[in-house]
Amino acid sequence: MSVFVFCHCMDCACVTVYAVIVRKAYYKLSLKVHPDRVPAEELEEATRKFQTLGKIYEILSDDDRRAIYDEDGKQKCCNID
Repeated sequence: MSVFVFCHCMDCACVTVYAVIVRKAYYKLSLKVHPDRVPAEELEEATRKFQTLGKIYEILSDDDRRAIYDEDGKQKCCNID
């Protein structure tokens, strides 16, 4: 996956591109770690990864929460492990 550097100008085009990139990356990763798509012996780890991925997506897809996370880190933004 390519690395994308987000433009902090908050131009509408930049924000739209960022949202599309986050959504596509989430979709690709969620297919890899979805609990229904892994062997039984990997189910527990896949479930944990899938839940963590959902929390990350929740933060990155919300402009306000992402700004808090960018500035203060995960402890100020939300209670994730």
